Amino acid sequence: MGSSTNRGRVIWVLASSRPDLIEVDLKRPGRVDLKIPLFPTTTPREGFDLLRMLCGKRGLAVPESSFPSLESRIPSPLDSRRCRSPGHEDLPPGPHQFVPA
Repeated sequence: MGSSTNRGRVIWVLASSRPDLIEVDLKRPGRVDLKIPLFPTTTPREGFDLLRMLCGKRGLAVPESSFPSLESRIPSPLDSRRCRSPGHEDLPPGPHQFVPA
């Protein structure tokens, strides 16, 4: 990404369900050119339709026929496994458990 040949070809997507916790440095003018507030979708179909519409506004055509091949890759925000708080087993190992290679 550091090569000047990639200028205008790399797209960064930043997403947060807590915009109030985003680092102030990322909120400065010129860092994020376009901000799109979105409500969460409830099904993979709604997610696909939303992405398709946003891509279309930017001139990138996503054919309707691609939904079946992408459906399994579009998570449902209402999936209970994604809505739980991390438990002890989900936390990374602490420094006392670190063994250098």
